[in-house]
Amino acid sequence: MNTSVWSGEIIEGGQDLTIFHVIGFAWMCNLAYHGGLNDMALFRYAKSAKYGFVTCYGMFIGHFFAWGSAGIMGATAAIMLNESLLILDSGAITSAVLGSTGLLAVIIAGWTTANPNIYRASLAYGSVFKNVSAKKLTYIVGVFMTVVACFPITMNIMTIVNIIVLVVPPVGAIVFAEHWIIPKLGGTRYWAMYKGWKINYAGLAAWGIALAFVAVMTVTHALHSYFLFLPTYLLAMVSYLVLACMMGAKDDYSRQAEEERKIQEALSRIQDEEDDEVEVLRPKYPAVQKAAAYVSYGVLAVFAVFTLMVAAGKATPDAWKNTSIIISFVYFALSGISTYFKFGLVEKEN
Repeated sequence: MNTSVWSGEIIEGGQDLTIFHVIGFAWMCNLAYHGGLNDMALFRYAKSAKYGFVTCYGMFIGHFFAWGSAGIMGATAAIMLNESLLILDSGAITSAVLGSTGLLAVIIAGWTTANPNIYRASLAYGSVFKNVSAKKLTYIVGVFMTVVACFPITMNIMTIVNIIVLVVPPVGAIVFAEHWIIPKLGGTRYWAMYKGWKINYAGLAAWGIALAFVAVMTVTHALHSYFLFLPTYLLAMVSYLVLACMMGAKDDYSRQAEEERKIQEALSRIQDEEDDEVEVLRPKYPAVQKAAAYVSYGVLAVFAVFTLMVAAGKATPDAWKNTSIIISFVYFALSGISTYFKFGLVEKEN
């Protein structure tokens, strides 16, 4: 790795990247979800604000350990296959380094990553196709994206990531400004709705300004794409604050706000009544569920020990490849059984 990867030399067609580019890339990887507030689609089901901390340690573990490991593994695969990392997809990389276990990992990781995205996409389409149920839309989007993922478009993932991270976060900046900053400036949240607008024109204009900035920076190469997200985010926020205040955010909406408060209180009471009527279910065979869960944890521990043995030279990589696929299937089978007995095979609580 020291001679082939961290050599300080720029390969033909490559870029001169510094540690600051790496930091910028790490920040932008999931900025669409956190800065762009995409994860709010899932957090709306959270029972406590503490669930937000899931994002924090997910960022650290996922983007520090996982991305670091993936980068090293990708560079290793490129050396093994004598191919540029830029043209290798995740399946080719993991298959070269980890064998069949790598392919299984890509499939599982793809689904766990895609599920919330598919759900969010179905919510978005639901605002257009109002006569189609959310369940049907989710299935349609899921099947369509699964088919798309099988084609080479996904190999140029950096282009897709760049587009997403520069298009979505400005919307999050606008929402943040509306919710937290507008009231501090003497304005009113949801002022555009109180004015009777179907579209928040200040938000739309601020988003357009941010996209125009991205387009200019991209065409002129004045700023590397890894550093674009921060000025774009701030530009969208400031633009929205200025435009909102000019378009009426600081007008008096006390009457409309009071009516909205009463509506929300009524909805909250209805929700509480519905929650009281929800049947409380528990696993039908809790002992089986717990046993499968504990054994699955034990299998993971065996997997970790075996991996450390390879690193210590006590086992060969080929032995790891041949055995790890079996261990992986056993783990996923036990985990699936535990999940089924916990959520699928249930009975009413007395």
